[in-house]
Amino acid sequence: MLAVLVSDQLRAVGPRHASETRQLPSKPCRPLKALFYHAPLLSPPCQLAEKVTYDPPMPILIQPATPADLDTLLVLMRHMQNDDPWSEPFDETIVRKNLSRLIHNFHYGCIYLAREEQIPVAYLVICFDYSLEYRGKGAWIDERLVGIGTQLLNVAESASCESGAQFLHLEVNHGNSAIELYRRRGFVDHQRYLMTKPLKPV
Repeated sequence: MLAVLVSDQLRAVGPRHASETRQLPSKPCRPLKALFYHAPLLSPPCQLAEKVTYDPPMPILIQPATPADLDTLLVLMRHMQNDDPWSEPFDETIVRKNLSRLIHNFHYGCIYLAREEQIPVAYLVICFDYSLEYRGKGAWIDERLVGIGTQLLNVAESASCESGAQFLHLEVNHGNSAIELYRRRGFVDHQRYLMTKPLKPV
């Protein structure tokens, strides 16, 4: 059972958004490990008449996605659409093509898949950009499924640092309860709007 539920309102950033306005947080990166464990939800009682055995926490393994994971990623993304749909239509054909591009071209970004006892439970998509204000290459948390939020943030920071990104950004809806988690992790608010205009393909 997952110990943390966060960011059920986290949304992707990029050309797929309509003209919604949201805050733009960012933070420096730091290297972290890619294999994490979550603690049991309850602590043992202080006094026990008999010995009580507690099951050890199940390992959450977070690894880079491969082309063989495309169908699994699409299933997880469809679940996300039920809870927090995109402002742009979820076209599975286009999404599959873009996922494949990310998996095959690390210059665009990277994808991670989290498994608990070999069962896929969450995913993370990181996309890169370039900004003079933010000292060059930057990274965006472009997708995240509900669950194991802290572990996925750790992986996002580590992978972004290893890619050479100077800052890590994410987008979150106003009023989302996960905002305080992000602030505690070092993400900061900005007094500006995120504005998006769809462009016609050339």
